[in-house]
Amino acid sequence: MNYIFWDIESSGSRTTWDAIVEFGACLTDDRFKELDRFNFRCRLKPTVIPDIGALLVNKSSVEMLKNSNLSHYQMVQEVSKKFSSWSPAIFASYNGISFDEEFWRKTLFKSLMPNIYQTNTNGSKRIDILNVARAAKLINDDAIKTTISDKGNPVFKLDQLSVANGIEHKDAHTAFSDSLATKSIAEIIYKKVNSVWQSSLKTISKSETEEYIENNKIFSSIEYFYGKARIYLCTHLLYHPSWKWSICFDLKNHPKDYINLSRADLKDAMKKSPKILRTIKTNKSPVILDEKAGIKEEPYNKIGLDDLNKRIELLKNNPKFIENISSILRDEAEEKQSIDQTDLYPEETIYSGGFASDKDKNLMKKFHESDWKNKLNFIDKFENPNNSYFAKVLIYEESPDVLSKEMYNEIHREFAERLLSTNSEKWATTSKFYSELDYLREKYTKAKDAGRLKLLDGYNQYVMDIQKKFENA
Repeated sequence: MNYIFWDIESSGSRTTWDAIVEFGACLTDDRFKELDRFNFRCRLKPTVIPDIGALLVNKSSVEMLKNSNLSHYQMVQEVSKKFSSWSPAIFASYNGISFDEEFWRKTLFKSLMPNIYQTNTNGSKRIDILNVARAAKLINDDAIKTTISDKGNPVFKLDQLSVANGIEHKDAHTAFSDSLATKSIAEIIYKKVNSVWQSSLKTISKSETEEYIENNKIFSSIEYFYGKARIYLCTHLLYHPSWKWSICFDLKNHPKDYINLSRADLKDAMKKSPKILRTIKTNKSPVILDEKAGIKEEPYNKIGLDDLNKRIELLKNNPKFIENISSILRDEAEEKQSIDQTDLYPEETIYSGGFASDKDKNLMKKFHESDWKNKLNFIDKFENPNNSYFAKVLIYEESPDVLSKEMYNEIHREFAERLLSTNSEKWATTSKFYSELDYLREKYTKAKDAGRLKLLDGYNQYVMDIQKKFENA
């Protein structure tokens, strides 16, 4: 299967509220030979206040934010078409499953695209090269060269990893350059630690991950926290009653110490550290290796394979213990889910609002096929009121002149209230922007960085123009 190495740059780190400003990707065959590529820049959405730090990192000038050839909506359409033409494929990103993919999904959602799960449906799968790189380094320290942090841990930032491994990465933090660097890291792992690469390909979809953990009674789960990758020898117990993730027993613990606990004592034990249970998010392309990787590590090597198998049998013969764990997890999930969904903004309902109906998906297709004036005819036809809201916002952002005065004012006032708010909000506001601006001006004045100060002046004028537009709403 072909690979799609991809990356985005954005106006900030809030995946629900900020906007993509650049998108880069390259298509390769299964041996990393490039077949196609694209790089798109777009104008910043007029309903978004940027974070200065993000703009400085991804080298976005005011000229780019205002005058790029594509609008945000046009870029979404172009990328979606390109990805569709390249699919099915394995979508490969760097820290993408937790950031880039979430950003892209939510962008598709707000853009009324019928398939928001473009990277893992219709035969496509996904892999996070950051997770694979961490696993490769853990298994073979010489496979990937890294810098070392002040705390003595390997650093996996893409720009630093590229330098350490001799990868050309002149324009770090630009979308296409980062996608090529991700491809190069993948090639190194493929060549130097092929066993890890092949193992990572076994868990690039939810169904494949579930099949693996169900067919292997002992396996090595790779987790990363506090700056280090760690191996846990685990066995699968159950799927989370709400989230459907795999709940595994860490075999460094002996089941005899837990199987006869009362429900209350078991609940307390599940909260203590070190944890007796490990969670594998089967829909997040985890890296899982066979038992040979974990059996070499302490304390598993001291326990021995025979005793580990006996522990698994003990777990299997005590279904009540597993039922109690499931019950405790269900109660905890229900408590978390008790948040009143009516408090959510439409942009926040991607996972709580259910899948779009077939009727709405058909309307979305027709909406995109129509000119802006005719797009108005679809606003009141959607079954889901959030989709009607997104339609109005898209028209407001792309072709406001076709809106009635009443509808224009409705959307205009809503974004004026959001962007000009002086409260602490979920999204970027002019108030937050000016606070960041003051801090950075002082910093770069002390550093006598005339170039950065000039950029700050440009960003300031850009946001002042936005503020002026909304002040009289």
